[in-house]
Amino acid sequence: MIKIYRINDYEWWATRTNIEDIILEWEKITGEEYDVEQEYPYPELCDLKKEGCWDEIGFVFGDTVIPLTQNPDSRKATVGDRSVIYGQYSRFISFKELIYRDYKDFTEPFCIACTEV
Repeated sequence: MIKIYRINDYEWWATRTNIEDIILEWEKITGEEYDVEQEYPYPELCDLKKEGCWDEIGFVFGDTVIPLTQNPDSRKATVGDRSVIYGQYSRFISFKELIYRDYKDFTEPFCIACTEV
């Protein structure tokens, strides 16, 4: 069973096992210790169908008119919203859609979304 955990203010991680494996992988990559008390209220299990991330669809050129439904600075995006982010036409997709489209064969925990550039 695939699970997504938000582990801090800016990272979402996917796993087929449990949160402990995510924390071990995060610590290995960052070289830091994950402090549950410092990251409170995280880690938080996410809803694969209702929560997600912005997916870049293509560049916006000139006077292209795109029907937008979401301001990217608003943290209340819902699946299906459209916006322009960093000049890219983007759509908010569920984690479930993203996993089954791009990562269905993953085996190790990994960061599936991050808000830090």
